[in-house]
Amino acid sequence: MKKIIYSMLLAASLCACTKETINYQNPVLGENETEENATLAVASRNTLFTSEDDVNASIAFKSLGGKVILDVNTNTDWTYEISGESFIKGEKDEEANQLTLSCVQNKVEKTLSATVTIKAGDKTATVTATQNAYGTVEIVASENNFHLAAKGELTASFEVTSTDPDWTFETSSCEWMLVTKDGNTINISAYPNEEYTDRDVKFILKAGVGDKAVTETIDVLQDRAALIEPSVSTVPVTPFSNEAKEVEVKANFDWEYSVSGNEDGWLTVERTDKGLKFTPTANSGAATRTVKITITTGDGKENMDSKEITISQPGIDKDALIIGFHVQKAKGEIVTSMLPVEGVTEITVDWGDGTDAEKLTTDNPTHEYADTGYFVVSVKGQTSGISVNSLSYDQKDQIEQVYNWGRLGLTTMEYAFEGCGYLTDIPKDDTGAFSKVTSFESAFSNCDALKAIPEGLLDNAGETESVNNMFYSCDSIKTIPASLFFNCPKLSDAGSVFSNCEEVTSISKDIFSKNPELTDCSSAFSGMTKLKSVDKDLFAYNPKITTFNAVFSYDEALTSIPAGIFRNQTECETFRMAFSGAGLTEIPDGLFANNTKCESFQQTFSGTKIKSVPADIFKGCKSVDSFMSCFSGCSELQSIPADLFKNSGSQSVVYGKKGNGMRMLFNGCSSLKEIPAGLLDGFTEITNIESIFNGCSSLETIPSGLFKDATKVTKFSNAFSGCTSLKSIPSGVFKGLAKLSSFSGIFKGCTSIEEIGDNILEGCDACTSITNLFNGCTKLSKVSENAFAGAAKVTDISGLFSGCASLKTIPEGLFSPMANLKTTSDVFSSSGIESVPAGLFASNTLTTTFKNVFNGCTSLTDLPGNLFANNKAVTTFESAFNGCVSLTSLPDGLFEKNSKVSTYVNTFKGCTALTSVGNIFGANSTSKLKLDSAFEGCVSLKSLPAGFFDGLTGADSFSKTFYGCTALTTIPEKLFAKNVNVTTAPSCFQGCTALQSVPAGIFGTTTKTKTLTLMFADCKSLSAIAVDAFSGINAASGNMTSIFQNCTGLKEVPSGLFKNNAKVSNYGNAFKGCSGLEKVGSEIFNCANGSTSINGVFSDCTSLKEVGDNIFLNPEKVRYINNIFQNCSSLTSVPVNVFDNFKALTSATYAFDGCVSLTGESPYTVVNGVKYHLYERTAETADITGFANLKNLKAMFKGCTKLTDYEKIPDVCKTDD
Repeated sequence: MKKIIYSMLLAASLCACTKETINYQNPVLGENETEENATLAVASRNTLFTSEDDVNASIAFKSLGGKVILDVNTNTDWTYEISGESFIKGEKDEEANQLTLSCVQNKVEKTLSATVTIKAGDKTATVTATQNAYGTVEIVASENNFHLAAKGELTASFEVTSTDPDWTFETSSCEWMLVTKDGNTINISAYPNEEYTDRDVKFILKAGVGDKAVTETIDVLQDRAALIEPSVSTVPVTPFSNEAKEVEVKANFDWEYSVSGNEDGWLTVERTDKGLKFTPTANSGAATRTVKITITTGDGKENMDSKEITISQPGIDKDALIIGFHVQKAKGEIVTSMLPVEGVTEITVDWGDGTDAEKLTTDNPTHEYADTGYFVVSVKGQTSGISVNSLSYDQKDQIEQVYNWGRLGLTTMEYAFEGCGYLTDIPKDDTGAFSKVTSFESAFSNCDALKAIPEGLLDNAGETESVNNMFYSCDSIKTIPASLFFNCPKLSDAGSVFSNCEEVTSISKDIFSKNPELTDCSSAFSGMTKLKSVDKDLFAYNPKITTFNAVFSYDEALTSIPAGIFRNQTECETFRMAFSGAGLTEIPDGLFANNTKCESFQQTFSGTKIKSVPADIFKGCKSVDSFMSCFSGCSELQSIPADLFKNSGSQSVVYGKKGNGMRMLFNGCSSLKEIPAGLLDGFTEITNIESIFNGCSSLETIPSGLFKDATKVTKFSNAFSGCTSLKSIPSGVFKGLAKLSSFSGIFKGCTSIEEIGDNILEGCDACTSITNLFNGCTKLSKVSENAFAGAAKVTDISGLFSGCASLKTIPEGLFSPMANLKTTSDVFSSSGIESVPAGLFASNTLTTTFKNVFNGCTSLTDLPGNLFANNKAVTTFESAFNGCVSLTSLPDGLFEKNSKVSTYVNTFKGCTALTSVGNIFGANSTSKLKLDSAFEGCVSLKSLPAGFFDGLTGADSFSKTFYGCTALTTIPEKLFAKNVNVTTAPSCFQGCTALQSVPAGIFGTTTKTKTLTLMFADCKSLSAIAVDAFSGINAASGNMTSIFQNCTGLKEVPSGLFKNNAKVSNYGNAFKGCSGLEKVGSEIFNCANGSTSINGVFSDCTSLKEVGDNIFLNPEKVRYINNIFQNCSSLTSVPVNVFDNFKALTSATYAFDGCVSLTGESPYTVVNGVKYHLYERTAETADITGFANLKNLKAMFKGCTKLTDYEKIPDVCKTDD
């Protein structure tokens, strides 16, 4: 196939829609090409030429003659022939693939025509040519298309020949070109083109007038400004690289390049289809070498552009710190790289991008790279430390390799490359770079990609004292050189040095063999999940180690530990978490035999898989202060020796610096079945044994006298919680715990305990709390009446028997010894209690709370009337019987003596079987109290006794008190008449679907009751409301929103219902959804409060037909009646003067929307004999009528098509738009 060769390499992003002359090589068919593969197209820039498509066109020659050059674009040989009248001459240019068609002046008075046929293979192009007749008015330019440069020569001129001596030219607005006429000469001049795309403009020459006028079009094309862009301007090359790199070059003209600085030929430069390819050789020297390449494009004259590409390759200068940075950024983004050096005296930095080296005296110098790429940065001079502490996360991620450590005089490597997640390689120190470094703390921690620790890294680190966290969480390291620390004789801190190196499978026994000053090995090998074994001589040469905290913690593959591994650490003080979470399955005898100074074994074996413990494991460890959680979570541990702790000789020491001596010691040992007698004998100083056996779900018995010597214990909560196999509590088990005040949750969740015997707190003279002691003991069915004999100081029994589902009865004197009892919250909640003895709380005269006391007792059927008669100090019965679904009645006087109560919130909520209640409240309760949801959901409750709340004169809230009492049919008159302090009763009877009427005087005269929202909402059987039901309410800013919403059985609203409630501020939606309501009386709503809301008061009252006169009293300041009668589809009329006194009305959106039966004229007011409808209350009429501008009218009468003035009503009142 013929190859098309462009005269420039044109980037589409730089020169869209440009025009270019295209040159072709001579067409030659390839071996596999035939004439059937031929292509053909004709084109011309001459304005006489008109193209229909690629192979059909026309030329309109003037009578004066002319010339048109056709470009013949084809991939094969071509021919042409001219037929028709012989006025055209053709001339073929083989090299340029062009056909020139020309003609001389036409001397005859007729139009001439001819056809030019061009053939290439099987393809044909047809050009129809005509020439105007002699005498035709016309105008001809000596040249009609011009190509100007972007810069340099910017003028052109041509001659004009015309039969009209008064010819003119016309130009459209063009800011970059000037056209002038000088006789029959046209001069063109252009400004330089600074844009990177060609620009084109046309203007016309004109001769003749009227329908005889003719024109000639002149086309002027100006070149684009030259532009060349390399994809990068710097190409960094690593010292040892011979890998080729390519730079893409985009130019809008043909381009060329020149090379400088490559005299020794280390860089090979080749041109490619896309740009330039560079191939380096390795740099064996110390100096950086740089080549500069200049790329140039343009028209070869003044319109030129050039750019420079710098290729830089550093050498390996042993005096320099050399780091590889990988800079990545989006196009146009500025990215700053920072060098991690601190304590700078003076350094010279070569940034590796060909820019001049910088001499600096500041820490953490920065550099902005012009391009993305990999840059090798060289630093020489004096600086005391390498640290990334000042680098951002993105800047850390740029660091990928260290090539050389140099000779910078370093004294610290703390946090040198911490968190450099893309650092893959570091070299050994062969320059003595670390000879003065004292600390490598966190030097390479969290370098996730670091592949290896090189041999010889610390060969010169003779002053190093700390490698704490040095390789923490280096996930890719697989091996650790045995000789890594051989030349670090002063090393003292190796804490977490290899912690979380998850790929390491083994540790050389010689790793610390040359470090006699080592004192800290805490977490040194923790989290090495693939570490399978360690040698017994691992610490053989480190006698000064004082801490092995978490040394092998979470080493999941480590199943055993050799005996004697700690034999030389006689100074060790702590093994806290040493093996916590490891895969350990056994403990060798005498593991800590020589560690007599050890003070802490806290969590030492927690979470391991050990099944037994050697009796002598702690033998001689007489200094132990804490065993806290030592075996916590050892779920496979089956037995413990009786002398386990006694052999340590630390009985008089164990206390715990934070008082946590044996807290959670065997917590979660779910396979442990037995506690040996005497396990804690002699431990007289211990104070905390909280959760000591918590979660030991296989434990079946507790030895009597287990705690006999633990006389100083003050914390014991949840000691046996979750011991689900424990069936009984031995007598005297708590003897000795004389100072313990709280027994909270000790047997919580012990689901197999069936019985509690006598005097379980014998000797526990300080006990004040037994909260949740037996909480969740689901099989507990019998409790001795003397169970708590002698518990005179107990003040709190909250949750004591909560969740004891099998406990059905309780002895009457159970709590008699507790003369100081104050709190009984949840004591029997969710238990199986069926009945309560009358004297259960008779002796507890100081009790202040019975919150949730029987909450959720679903089997409780009845209550004695004097149950709380002696509890005169009680202040709350909140949720006391909540959810007691079997309770059927409440006796008279139940709370008669409890005058200090401040809350009955939820007291009987959800008592679904409760059918009747007596006069349960006393007559003299003046305390401020709440009855919110007190009987909510009592779906069987049918009636209330008269005067039910009369004695609760201090009550201030009845929110949802009887909400959802669906069987309640009547309520007594004057129910709240004595409750003059009530401020709120929202939803009080909401959802009482059987309630038939609202009685007279339900409230007395009160100035405090203000919130009655939704009070009777959803009472679907409600058919009557006493006219004076609310007449006594006179509180400021009263709220009756939705008070009767959805009372679908209500048929009539009595006249004067809220006539006396002059201070109510909101009646919104009061009767919304009362779909059975047919009639509304007069004088219903008193709006004297001011801007009272009556929005939606009758919305969705679909049966409402009749509205009384003057239903709104004192409405002068009411501003809104939105939705007031919306969807009242049966309403046929309203008094036309219903809104006469609404002087301040500004909004009535949807007021009568959906009132499809409304007839007559829409409401209006007569002022001075003139009617003003609602929609006529405008700003223009305000002064005349005295009414405010009613500006919000959206859908006010939507659907009210039967109104006699419907056609006059503005559209805004009829639609939602």
